[in-house]
Amino acid sequence: HRDLHSFPTRRSSDLSTLYVGVEGEGEADIQGQTFAFGRHDVFVVPSWQELRLRAMREAVLFSFSDRPLQKMLGLWREHRAT
Repeated sequence: HRDLHSFPTRRSSDLSTLYVGVEGEGEADIQGQTFAFGRHDVFVVPSWQELRLRAMREAVLFSFSDRPLQKMLGLWREHRAT
């Protein structure tokens, strides 16, 4: 059994993203602090904080933010680790 990991991501300085656990379970590492999540759990990643996700088994998260508005206004910035 292998855990699934995401690459670290940082998003625009004025943007926070809200996540809701839909299925499964895992961990969200937000700027070095680890939080467990499962179905119906809600967590927020503050602006410019590094996020790394780890699923203990298949997991589905729903997320939303004001990203479309920031893109339209030319304010969106993002840094993805490689």
